[in-house]
Amino acid sequence: VALTNAGDGSGRIFVLDQPGVIYVFPEDNEVKKPTVFLAVSEKIMSPLKNRPGHPEDGLLGLAFHPDYKNNGIFFTYYTGPSKLKAPPAPKGKPQKVLGKSIISRWKVSKDPNKADAGSEVILFEGEQPYGNHNGGSIEFGHDGMLYVTSGDGTSDSDTNVTGQRMDLLLAKDLRIDVDKPDKGKTYSVPRDNPFIGTKGVRPETWAFGLRNPWRLSVDPLTGDIWVGNNGQDLWEQIYRVKKGDNYGWSVYE
Repeated sequence: VALTNAGDGSGRIFVLDQPGVIYVFPEDNEVKKPTVFLAVSEKIMSPLKNRPGHPEDGLLGLAFHPDYKNNGIFFTYYTGPSKLKAPPAPKGKPQKVLGKSIISRWKVSKDPNKADAGSEVILFEGEQPYGNHNGGSIEFGHDGMLYVTSGDGTSDSDTNVTGQRMDLLLAKDLRIDVDKPDKGKTYSVPRDNPFIGTKGVRPETWAFGLRNPWRLSVDPLTGDIWVGNNGQDLWEQIYRVKKGDNYGWSVYE
């Protein structure tokens, strides 16, 4: 579901496999098989394991710190099981399993091709009542901030009407500072985020009204933030995401 590099000059390619594995390939046309850089299959929700019928769960995002060459820090986005209990299932229906989106920080081990599997620090979590519309892309902008995409967290047609809600992390492009965390926290909210101090709005919000912003890309020349957003019935969208903008879901598609 993603392919990237560490920006460390090694030329290695890292491939993200949705069931929970990050593979690393050396810069070698003769390579026969990849090395497992990190495996988190036991941590994630999976359509094959504990949330059948929802093929959008899993390991969804990977971003290397801009100074990865020196600090060995990288970040992941995956869906894991929630501690919340779902309402009782209707008679004859399987019990629903609730999930959550998890953004974590990790470090590489002494072996550059192996992550330290015990180094995980969870930055934040967001409840995901359904197994689709999870967003899942994470990238560093030219400003050094980490951008995180989150879908509306519903199964279809904005079931829970979260697209325009500002008190949730859902249906948004989020922006956080991982290098200067607030005291006792794992990150801070940049002071130039557009909704700082606005009552009832999650301050991490950079833009909102996104149905399922599945992939995010940062233009290497301009630093513009581009998002591929899954549409409902007729249209898919590519947005150049701007600070504070509302992209309309689910008032309109």
